[in-house]
Amino acid sequence: MKKFNLLAILFLGVILFFQACSDKKEVTTDTFDRELVKYSKVYSIKKDSSLVLDVQYLKYIDKKNATLYNNVNDSIYSFVAYCAGGDKNKSLDSIFAIQVAGYKEVVGIDAEYDHFWDIEITVNEQIDMHGVVSVEGNAYMNTGGAHPNTLVTLLSFDKKTGKIVTINDLIDPSKVEDFRKVVEKYFRLQNKLSATENLEEAGFWLTDNKFAIPEEFNLTSNGIRFYINTYDIAPYVMGAFEIDVPYNEIKDLLKSGSLAQPFIK
Repeated sequence: MKKFNLLAILFLGVILFFQACSDKKEVTTDTFDRELVKYSKVYSIKKDSSLVLDVQYLKYIDKKNATLYNNVNDSIYSFVAYCAGGDKNKSLDSIFAIQVAGYKEVVGIDAEYDHFWDIEITVNEQIDMHGVVSVEGNAYMNTGGAHPNTLVTLLSFDKKTGKIVTINDLIDPSKVEDFRKVVEKYFRLQNKLSATENLEEAGFWLTDNKFAIPEEFNLTSNGIRFYINTYDIAPYVMGAFEIDVPYNEIKDLLKSGSLAQPFIK
């Protein structure tokens, strides 16, 4: 009996060992190494007049595959630099100096008023799974206009190439129109618009009253998320629009080998 118990214990130990190895393999996924870049500067003229640039964004790091990571980082920094008031070829210090020059000019013209300029930019990761990294960039820009402006970008990257995922990478070319109709269906549902309501009469700016697939999108764990920024298809007062399309609704529209297929449950 003791011999049997000893063998049982050894057998159980072997099972637990291999189970632990299996669990460890599943947890150790091919994730990107990343760091959070923080940049914050303030230029003040007087107590209630100042310019603030506050930025936080992800930077991916891998010395073994620099080209792939550079593609991802270049796309992210392009958004950051654009929203800060420059371009990707300029450092944040250079862009801040440009903003200070413009700020001084405005304050010089209207010195009797208080001027508070505020630019806040963040880029956060949403998912890193199934060979895809998705990020969301948000920008708030209050630089003396009639009202603050906001801008959102949604990006997904193919981890094998570092390239931005496009609709053409996901959807069968012969089924793009069917896909557009599904996106419009969810746009109407999520914004309480009937299936037959005239979008132009509802206040939207469209070509031939036809809804188009939004440019801003990324892959999430549950579906494809679209974002339509303020002013893109409607007046400022109508704001921005989000659309979430579940993968199960479009699984028959995906092309073979689509990066979205592993997400379907």
